[in-house]
Amino acid sequence: MEKIGKSDLFRSLFLLFLFALSPLSGLAKDEEAPKPTVTATVSRNSVGLGQSFDYIISVESPKSETVGEPRLPELEGFELRERSQGMEARSEYINGKFSFVRKQVYNYRLLTKKPGKLSIGRAEVVVGSDKFFTNPISIEVKKMSPQQMAQQDAQDSEDDTSAWDEADSVFDQLLRRQLPQAQKMPDLNDKEAFFIRVELDKKKVYTGEQITASWYLYTQNTLTTFDPVKYPDLKGFWKEDIQISTRLNYQTEIINGIPYRKALLVSYALFPIKPGIAVVDSYKLRASALMANPFGAFGKPFTFTKVNPPVNIEVLPVPTPQPEDFNGAVGQFQLSAKIDKATVPANEPFSLKLRIDGRGNAKQIELPTLNLPSEFETFDTKSDSKFSPDGTSYKEFEVLIIPRKEGALTIPAISMSYFNPETKKFEHMQTHAIAVQVGAGKDLNLSGASPLDLSKDISVKKVLSLPLPLLEMPHSFWSARLQKYTYLFTTLLFFISLIFVTYKELKRKNENDEVLKEILLRLKAVQDQGRKQSYKNAGISAINLIDFVLTEITQVQESSSLDLLLEKIPPSLKIYFDDAFRKSLRYFETLSFAPEEISKPLMNPEQFESELKIIKKALNESVKNLDKKS
Repeated sequence: MEKIGKSDLFRSLFLLFLFALSPLSGLAKDEEAPKPTVTATVSRNSVGLGQSFDYIISVESPKSETVGEPRLPELEGFELRERSQGMEARSEYINGKFSFVRKQVYNYRLLTKKPGKLSIGRAEVVVGSDKFFTNPISIEVKKMSPQQMAQQDAQDSEDDTSAWDEADSVFDQLLRRQLPQAQKMPDLNDKEAFFIRVELDKKKVYTGEQITASWYLYTQNTLTTFDPVKYPDLKGFWKEDIQISTRLNYQTEIINGIPYRKALLVSYALFPIKPGIAVVDSYKLRASALMANPFGAFGKPFTFTKVNPPVNIEVLPVPTPQPEDFNGAVGQFQLSAKIDKATVPANEPFSLKLRIDGRGNAKQIELPTLNLPSEFETFDTKSDSKFSPDGTSYKEFEVLIIPRKEGALTIPAISMSYFNPETKKFEHMQTHAIAVQVGAGKDLNLSGASPLDLSKDISVKKVLSLPLPLLEMPHSFWSARLQKYTYLFTTLLFFISLIFVTYKELKRKNENDEVLKEILLRLKAVQDQGRKQSYKNAGISAINLIDFVLTEITQVQESSSLDLLLEKIPPSLKIYFDDAFRKSLRYFETLSFAPEEISKPLMNPEQFESELKIIKKALNESVKNLDKKS
C-alpha cells in the first residue's frame, strides 16, 4: 500500500478548500453585477399653460427582473391624459463578457392646469423585490399666446433623424445598376435589404373601439443587428401593449410568389379617442444586413434605416341618442358588485367593489352613477384596471361608504350601458341590490382627552445592529492529522456563514431604510396638512400612516382592520400601543370618517398636535424595533 505523505494531504485539502470556495466567488460576482437604475425625465421643462408634455420613467436592469407599474407622485397642477409603455433589450460585449440589458419605459402625457414653478415629486418603482425612487423634476408653466404654443409644438414634433441613411441610398443605387430586376410588388421590393409593414385588423371603427396594429419586418437577407430608432407616436389613440419583441422570430410568408422571412416588431391595441381621421404613424428601424453581390458572395454588412408609410383610420362617432347611463364603454362587458362585509356599525366605513370585465378598453370607463340613499355617504373612491394581450380588460372601483343610520339598509341596483360595435347597438347591464345591516356605532365622544406636553417633538430614529455568528470550535479525540482537516473544514464553514449572514443583514438594512423613508414622508404629510388646518385629509393620512407601520411590524399580508393589527403586535411593543394610543387612533378616525357635526369640535390645532404626539411616540418605538423582527 502506498503511503500518503504530508505534502499530498495538504495538496488535497487545498484543492478541497478551493472547491468549497467556488460558490463564494460566484456570489461575489453576483453582488458585483450592476444594480437596476430608475430615472425620470421630461420632454421639456418649460411649458405653456394648457399644453401637454411627456413625463418618462425608464428602468434599466441587467437581469430579467419583474418591473412593477410606477407609483406616481401627487401631480398637483397637472392632469394625466395618456399613458403608454414599451420595452427594449440589447446584448453588449464588454471586457470579454456578454451582458444583457433590459429597458422598460413608461410614458405619461401630462397637461398643465395652472401657471408657475411646479414640481413633480419622486415616483416609486418596484424592481424585483427592491424599491427605487426617481428624482424630482421642476416644471415652469408659462402663459403663452396661441401662436407661441403652436410654434413650440411644431418645433418639438420635428424628427431628429432622417428616414434614410446615406449608406442606404448609395447602396440601393448600386443594387439597381448591378442586379437584375425582379417581379414588382406593391409596398415591397425584393432587392431592398428589408421592409416594414403595419397590419391592421380594421380601418373603419367607432370611437373607443379596439384596433389591433402590428408592425412586421420582411427580409430575404441575414440581419446581424437591429435597433428600433423610433416607435410610433400614435397620437389620437389610447394605446395598450400586446407584444414588444426583443428578438426577431421569423416565419415564412409568400407574397406575389416570392418567399420572405417575416418577424413581428411590435403589436398594440389601439382605441381612437375622437371621431374623424386618425393616423397610425410610422415605425422606424435601423438594422445591419449581409447583402449578396452579383456573384452570390456576401461582403461586409451594410446598415439601413427603414420606415413604413402611415395609415389613415376612419373613426365614426358613437351613435346618438345615447342612454343616460352610458359613460363611454365600447365593446362587450359584464358588471358585478359586492361589499366587504354585510354587517357594519353606524358611522364606520365599508367598501363597495364594482367590477367591469369584458372585451374592449375597460380602463376608459368611468364610475357608474350609484344613486345611493341619503342614509349612505360616499367618502373615497379608488380604482384598479388591467388590459390583457388577448383583448380583454377589467376595471374595478372600490368606493368607501359610511352608513349614517342604524337598521336594515339597501344599496340599490347599479346599472350601466355600453355600445357593442358588433351589433351596432347599445346594450344594458345591471347588478343586484345589496342588503347591509347597520348596527350601533362606536362612542365618538372624545371630550375627556387631556392635552399633553407639546414642548418636545419626537423624531423617528433607526437603530440597527449587526449580529455576528459565534461558532464554537469542536474538540476531537481523533488523530492530529484528522484534527487539522476538521479545523480547516470548520473554518471554511465559519467564513461561509459569516458572508451569508452579513449579506442578509445588509439586504435587511436596505429594506428597513426604505421603510423609514416612507414613514418620514407620510408623517410629514400629516404634519403639513395639520398646519394648513386640512384636518379631514390629515386624519386620513394619519390612519394610512398607522396602518403602514402596523403592517410592517406584524408582517400581516392580507388586508386587515387596525384593531386586528393591534392585536397581532409583538408583546414587547404592546406597552407603547396602550389606551392613550387607541384613544388618539379614534380621534383620527373621527376626523376622517365622522359627520361634520361630530368631527368639527375636534378640529383645533392644540388637540391635533397633542393626539399626533401620542401617535408619534408609539411609532418611534416601533421603528426602533424593525430590525428585531424575526
